[in-house]
Amino acid sequence: MVISYPSHITWIKHCTDAEVLHNFSRSTRQKLQSTIPKVSTLIRHAIEPIGPDFFQWFRPLYESNLVRKNNPNIFPLEALLAVKQKTYQALTLYENEVPMGATIFVITAKGNLSTVYRAYRPGWQQQTLRASPALYAEYLLEREARRSDCERILHGRDRNPYGLHSGIGVALFKLSIGCVPYVSTQHTREEIDLTEIHQDIAVFVYPGLGVSRISNAYLSTTSQTAAQWLGITKYPEQVLVTNLVRSSAAAGESL
Repeated sequence: MVISYPSHITWIKHCTDAEVLHNFSRSTRQKLQSTIPKVSTLIRHAIEPIGPDFFQWFRPLYESNLVRKNNPNIFPLEALLAVKQKTYQALTLYENEVPMGATIFVITAKGNLSTVYRAYRPGWQQQTLRASPALYAEYLLEREARRSDCERILHGRDRNPYGLHSGIGVALFKLSIGCVPYVSTQHTREEIDLTEIHQDIAVFVYPGLGVSRISNAYLSTTSQTAAQWLGITKYPEQVLVTNLVRSSAAAGESL
């Protein structure tokens, strides 16, 4: 089965609803509703301009997360300090004054909040909370977007397909927080034959000439791994994902 797809995807989250938690999926919303009242004085966040000291702790965390990807692109983060036309800021999350991670972002001339780089520790060190640091930070980021009168959060540009580059979990997280996939303005149209792929992937389908919003995607798994990634199929209002199982014994369509 040959799929035509854009090489790069841009994720956009709209912030026009009255309630901050509206865009989040039911499960992530429940995690946040449980976590927000329990956040203690040990946890705080700060939104500040980035500087050399910031990168001393952020770069090792960012790179440790990045090397888990297939074919990672490691960018020169400090180059952001040389960009005079933009004011980059960081939403930094602390637990007992230890940085748990951060999101670097900029407010664009068009009034969008655009994330640039983000990296968080997988869990809290001293607290037991349902929302991870990354999920709680996303809630704080949307609050900041609304405070800054931004109607959209541009949540990064990824290489497609997931599983060959970024992990499928990256796409799953972005869908769970309310993002919608669009064809990146900088992309090439490519093809992939799923019968020649022997690892789990999620490929977002090219929507057609002149169309930017991506409406369809394919998930390719085995009967043993399908359950791990089926969560990505639960957001049909954002993108309809069809599961193609590489085993006739598994439920779903067979390649």
